[in-house]
Amino acid sequence: MRCIFIFLACLGVSFHLFSQQTTRYNQYLLCNYLLNPASAGTNNKLEFMAGQHRQWIGLADAPTTTFFSTTYTYRSNFNYRGSHGFGAFVEQDKRGMLMTKSVYASYAYHLFLSSGLKLAFGMFVGGKSVGLSAAAYNYYDPAMNQTRKMVYLFPDFIPGFRLYSKSMSLDISVRQLVRGRVRQSGTQIGTSDSKQIPHLYITYGQKFYSPTNDFVFFPSIHIQSAINTRPLIDLGLMVSYHGRLGVGLAYTYNNSVTSILQLQLMKEAFIGISSSFGTNNLRYVASNTTEIVLGFTPVAKSDKDPGSRRVARCPSFDY
Repeated sequence: MRCIFIFLACLGVSFHLFSQQTTRYNQYLLCNYLLNPASAGTNNKLEFMAGQHRQWIGLADAPTTTFFSTTYTYRSNFNYRGSHGFGAFVEQDKRGMLMTKSVYASYAYHLFLSSGLKLAFGMFVGGKSVGLSAAAYNYYDPAMNQTRKMVYLFPDFIPGFRLYSKSMSLDISVRQLVRGRVRQSGTQIGTSDSKQIPHLYITYGQKFYSPTNDFVFFPSIHIQSAINTRPLIDLGLMVSYHGRLGVGLAYTYNNSVTSILQLQLMKEAFIGISSSFGTNNLRYVASNTTEIVLGFTPVAKSDKDPGSRRVARCPSFDY
């Protein structure tokens, strides 16, 4: 009985941390759909993406996020009012002794406004499960050999909004808006009534073209925050050359500095790699964070497409 109380106390601390932190990506411009369902339908007709974000490399049981997503755009012929975006993604988030698995499907409607401006509304619908990860499993400890007993949180809804054009984009979304209560076998786990805390995501970016259109400069700001905590603010700059090569640098206030390299492998595929170095006290323990993103679309844009001024042919590598 004593070990069970110890287990619940440790799990309570972990769930408190879990409720305060949700998914984070260094390449938030590339992984925008994972944060905002309204992004589905922004680019080419069909797109597949997969990747992994490994945080605090060198620290035992450090956070690791793995994902796979797909999006599809539909617009009927001669429809000048709007288009539709469909998508789905699966995500596995491991944070110490906890493992979260999420599955979502999405729909977005893109309304064509004047002067090339578009307004999109989207919604993720799905759910997730939370339980002990393999790292916490101990066969000889009755409090740590129950990895198969998951806590299920569903249905879950993630709304998103996007205002964008060929030269700018503003994204707003809220995760954990449905404050699911984390209980196991009717017993409360964690603090704050065992409820998840909503997280707000805001991203704004503006494109600037060189006189010859060889380079595209894309400064951006990304704000991520739980409702009751200090926000995490990223300032970034991506530079693309002919849509074949993208390099970038980002600074996360009081957290880290990130370098980004993105390559278009062919008209149908791209890869994005980032590496972060901590600037806070955690750098003395585990300073590095890495992220890799792979993307593929079987329907690439033609070089003769009037929209080719957007530089990149790959859907998400759109700087």
